[in-house]
Amino acid sequence: MRAVFSARARIARMLEFEAALAHAEAEAGIIPWAAADTIAGECDAAAFDVLAIEEAATRAGNLAIPLVAALTRSHNLPVENGYTTDAVTFDWARRVFPDAFAYFIEHRDGFRTTLFMLPIQDFNYAGLNGETGEIISCQMYLPMPGQSATTADFFNPQIHHIETMVLENRAPYPVERTLLTSGMTLAAVQSLHRDGAVVETPEMEVRYTAPQESLYWKD
Repeated sequence: MRAVFSARARIARMLEFEAALAHAEAEAGIIPWAAADTIAGECDAAAFDVLAIEEAATRAGNLAIPLVAALTRSHNLPVENGYTTDAVTFDWARRVFPDAFAYFIEHRDGFRTTLFMLPIQDFNYAGLNGETGEIISCQMYLPMPGQSATTADFFNPQIHHIETMVLENRAPYPVERTLLTSGMTLAAVQSLHRDGAVVETPEMEVRYTAPQESLYWKD
């Protein structure tokens, strides 16, 4: 099975598809048969550096892949008779969420974040490891009014941390994190107001070390 799903096998199947598509277009009169034969003749996986292609694809990433991984974590996708309207794919998301939009954030170290705004009433994350191609996804549980709770519990954890800071005379979590998250939110809204213009944020050139312990609020 490893051979079936190897990088060389995947690229070979892609090339076979391109060759078949060229012949189908020639059959339909869209392109000349000579052009189709030329395209098919170039679709030989042995002629390509498969490892280089795989590495380049991993570095480039693909927004469709992590978006689907995040959506599959959601508990609030559109359904019919108790089931999602179709398999969760990028094309399905485009059909079901025609008014969706996204914020693209480029970090100073080259890391990139994409925030998709979809009407699904929960918060889901997916990350693509640029070195290994591994995707990690999860749902960040936050009760929302009218969906999974009667009120959104945003501020109790915040007040808990404020009390901890006063009592223990230390910041219980890196305050730089608040600057960065709030700053990204502000810049994103400004960009939206300016019809998608790029917003530079030199004031957010800060560093911090994340603590080892979990900051999930527990009694």
